[in-house]
Amino acid sequence: MNTPTTIADAIRQLVKTDNDAPRLIAEALQEIPELGLITQQEAQGFSNTIDEQAEEIKSLETTVNSLESENQDLQVDIDKVKEKLDAALDKIDHLEGQISDRDDEIGDLERDVSRLERDLGNAEDEIEDLKSELAEAREGGNQ
Repeated sequence: MNTPTTIADAIRQLVKTDNDAPRLIAEALQEIPELGLITQQEAQGFSNTIDEQAEEIKSLETTVNSLESENQDLQVDIDKVKEKLDAALDKIDHLEGQISDRDDEIGDLERDVSRLERDLGNAEDEIEDLKSELAEAREGGNQ
C-alpha cells in the first residue's frame, strides 16, 4: 500500500481501501455480544458510530475534491497575475531604458549649450576687442 503524501490522498486511500470496513466491523460487533464482552446495545452504538464516521470520511473526500479544484482555479489565477506582472516589469524596464537614453541626450545637450555659451562669450569678447581696436584706429586716424 502506498503511503499517502497529503491529507486528501489519505482520505481517498481510506475510502478506497476501507469501503467495506464499516460493514465488516459492524458484522464483527454483532458477534462480540455473543462472547459476552459487550452488550448488544453497545455493539449497535459502536456500529452506528462507525457508520457515521464512514459517512463523514466520504463527506470529507467531497470537501477535499472541492478544495483541490478551487486550489487549481486559484493557481490558474496566480499564473495569469504573474504573466501580467512580468509584462508590467518588462514595460518598466523598457521605460527606464528610454529615460536613461533621454537623460544621456539631455546631458549631451547641456554640454552643447555650455560650449555654445562659452563660444558666444568668446565671440562677444572678440567683438568688444574689435570695437576697441576700431575705435583706437579711428582715433589714431583722426589725429
